[in-house]
Amino acid sequence: MKKQQQSSRLYRSPKGVVTNKPIYVRLMPDELEKLQNISSNEVRAIGAQARLFIVDGIKNYLDEAEHQ
Repeated sequence: MKKQQQSSRLYRSPKGVVTNKPIYVRLMPDELEKLQNISSNEVRAIGAQARLFIVDGIKNYLDEAEHQ
């Protein structure tokens, strides 16, 4: 009897992330270079790193708006 092999597929996004509505962002060359360097240092895809920055930015925005 063979054991079922579990999938070793790595998922780049958390479960539940909307995948059918991508958001396209245009960056200045220096901004893109910074994002590429950071994502490389963090061992993440550029899109995954950008998503983390967006999520953190939304949180910071809401925190600041709450204190106004």
